[in-house]
Amino acid sequence: IWCLGNESRYHINRTVDGSTHSILISGLVVGVTYRVEVAASTGAGPGVKSEATSFQLGESDQNGILVNLDARLYRTAVIQY
Repeated sequence: IWCLGNESRYHINRTVDGSTHSILISGLVVGVTYRVEVAASTGAGPGVKSEATSFQLGESDQNGILVNLDARLYRTAVIQY
């Protein structure tokens, strides 16, 4: 799992076993846009990455309503795949 921030110091990579379908990523920074990609890996190397999904902690919707409030308070995100 690659969680790529808009600068290299915000990159977070995690490896999980094949039966895991979600992961809690902590230590995220409010205001940084993250891009998440997932790929399976075997002894032959990593497979094709998923399509990237972007998110930002503490972002607002089109009406100015704050979304991801829990993530903003705890600086975490749950990634499900």
